[in-house]
Amino acid sequence: MAWTRQLVPLMLLFCGAHGLQRSSTATDQLSNSALQALGSHADLAAFVNDVEAVPEIANVILAHRGITIMAPVDSAWLRVDAIKRRNPAFLAWHIMNANVLTSDVPLVQYEQHPGITIPTFLSGSKNWTYSGEPASLISGGQSLTAITLKTEDNVIWVSGASNVSYIKQANISYDRGIIHKIDPALQFPTSAYETAFAVGLYSYCWAVFTAGLDQEIRRIPNSTFLLPINEAFHAALPFLLGASREEFKRIVYRHVIPGRVLWSHEFYNASHETFEGSIVQIRGGNGRRWFVDDAMILDGSDKPLYNGVGHVVNKVLLPT
Repeated sequence: MAWTRQLVPLMLLFCGAHGLQRSSTATDQLSNSALQALGSHADLAAFVNDVEAVPEIANVILAHRGITIMAPVDSAWLRVDAIKRRNPAFLAWHIMNANVLTSDVPLVQYEQHPGITIPTFLSGSKNWTYSGEPASLISGGQSLTAITLKTEDNVIWVSGASNVSYIKQANISYDRGIIHKIDPALQFPTSAYETAFAVGLYSYCWAVFTAGLDQEIRRIPNSTFLLPINEAFHAALPFLLGASREEFKRIVYRHVIPGRVLWSHEFYNASHETFEGSIVQIRGGNGRRWFVDDAMILDGSDKPLYNGVGHVVNKVLLPT
């Protein structure tokens, strides 16, 4: 199906399921071995130069054990805008709050794995900004994603708008963590509207735009967004074609669970209030698929968003 091709890069991994350890702040004298380890690689010189120019990020690297640094090689890093390269939020997005070896990433095939997530040091609680806006509207750490595809024989890291980065050299160890060289650099997470457009969920974008909410849904923090596939909107056309703007707003908001960033591994049978005010039921598990009411959550559909996480579903949740 068309949506399965769109979801190829969307499978995710979580550190906890594979015994990955969160970092802890060092209490002994700070070591500069991380910067020394990075600096010993000539093709990371540009990345190291920018990290050292931002003390807030250099201190994160120096002060924490058990972290993983996603270090873009020079050819990749220098393709990034110079201002963004020294933005603390963008640099923090490249530092994972866990030790992650490539062997920790399960070997799966495309959409057949629901995925798990890896936390980074990018956090809305830091009040970091980019281009005049908050860099993240997630209070906890923003999560990065990864997958090993049998067809690629490589670990693929998924960042904003489902952009993918590949490992050029893996598992470079130093006394406090791991370094992976990547190309290209990671991309900031985007909104549900922008991410949906990037992966071809154009009917969802049409609904959001018709409701006049393409900017408003960016401002809802710490939320879970349900993104119906195009075929779901086609099936709902008899209702949608006669709907007013206010009804479109209700539909879009019915697909937002505010105040909860629920990745697939965090699902449990429970009721949740939507932004529209209605109650939806998440049910499933125990080897079965997960549903939100009668909409099935598709495997491998977890997507990191600027203000939460998105899940692709196979039906539109229409008002009753």
